[in-house]
Amino acid sequence: MEVMVDIETTGLSPDRNGILQIAAVCFDLKDGRILGENVFVRSLRLMPHRGWDEGTREWWLKDKRALLQKIMSTQEDPRVVLKDFQKWVLERGNPNFWAKPTSFDFPFLQSHFNDCEMSMPFNFRHAIDCRSYVVGRATSSGIKPLDEKELSFVGEQHNALDDVFHQIGWVMQVHNDTELKLVNG
Repeated sequence: MEVMVDIETTGLSPDRNGILQIAAVCFDLKDGRILGENVFVRSLRLMPHRGWDEGTREWWLKDKRALLQKIMSTQEDPRVVLKDFQKWVLERGNPNFWAKPTSFDFPFLQSHFNDCEMSMPFNFRHAIDCRSYVVGRATSSGIKPLDEKELSFVGEQHNALDDVFHQIGWVMQVHNDTELKLVNG
């Protein structure tokens, strides 16, 4: 099982800034299917010791004010959201954690789970970085890596759920293109 994860945050520091929104969607890379009924998307209130990076706050208010207001209007207790997310992941067995990049999303989630004294439901050994996957597939097939910006974006960028669907589409496009190249090459 594959799970694409995206988070929206109040800054870039996993130990100081907070997660505003978590989205996750299951997909089957082999069959090329998005398992749309397996979706998790929730918004979190900031934990007391976490805050905003002022540059990030300014960016949200200048470029994405309406989306930020929408996210903040649905915020819930972070402990409840994380417990539900942990349960959602564990119900799917031991899925691979996909993100863009894993070096951002994984530490944020790990830090938040630690703060709530909960175990992280993903294993770091099963973390797959989208960009690394795309470059690796393309390089091994002798083709130019597809830049995600070459794909049209459906929805609103920085809405975690829309970002997740875009990232899955990017990975699947590259996977399918390289499969064709390997078969025909």
